[in-house]
Amino acid sequence: MALILTAVVLADLSDPSVLGLLPCLVVAGLFAWSTLRKYAARYGWAVREQVTRARAGRRELHRTQFAQAASRAESPQTLLSGMRIHPAVLYAALFSPAVIVTVVFVAARPQDASGLALAALLALLLLVLGLPKVVRMRRREQVALDSAASSVASAFPGGAVVHPVRDGLGEPDSPFAGSTSSAWDAGPSRTGALAVDAGALLARGTDGDALDLQLAEVQGAVLIGSGVAWLPPSVDVLLRSGEAIEFRSPDAKAITEALSDAGVPVTTA
Repeated sequence: MALILTAVVLADLSDPSVLGLLPCLVVAGLFAWSTLRKYAARYGWAVREQVTRARAGRRELHRTQFAQAASRAESPQTLLSGMRIHPAVLYAALFSPAVIVTVVFVAARPQDASGLALAALLALLLLVLGLPKVVRMRRREQVALDSAASSVASAFPGGAVVHPVRDGLGEPDSPFAGSTSSAWDAGPSRTGALAVDAGALLARGTDGDALDLQLAEVQGAVLIGSGVAWLPPSVDVLLRSGEAIEFRSPDAKAITEALSDAGVPVTTA
């Protein structure tokens, strides 16, 4: 739609031959949309597969960092923070080429500046219309997690601070999913709650599953920010057995702080 609007604005509408191209642009847009939908499905699968494959490499890197810190007898609460790119910087880099091209075009053809600005505003409006959908998806995720935590809160000892979590973030159909993960790390995704209490990590699922993990068995934990707008960050718990469990939670930072206070090495990704 943005492409068609731009073509309409920049074309000389007094020329009948140009007006005749508009139906062709509409048909081309419909074909493009069909192709994009098919590509989006393939891209979604590729991204999930890439995340699954990268999980093993990421965990191996963090295990090495924890082992090096332990060999140097550093404090178990040392944070090995890497450089992170702020989303605003990322979006600025993404849209800067379009801004530069627009400025150059307006400088060369000032008579079309107002029309081009109108097309840009309409294109921006299409993006803004998607924001409520993102907000609804984030709210649904939060409601599901809060409901799960409330339903299993009674399964924890009194006085334990309970955090809503989602586990089973791995892809069950991938050969890489079970290579360095526990049964709680493999899909399908499940909701539940987690608490750090009395030297143990306690997890309870709404499906009745229970996990009591002694913190002595934990090599370290990694706080991982989410790259998806409607998903909260997660905590990747690396076990000395070579297994690992990733818990997604809006309380991810509080969980890592509780683990750090209990003497578990914590890092950020």
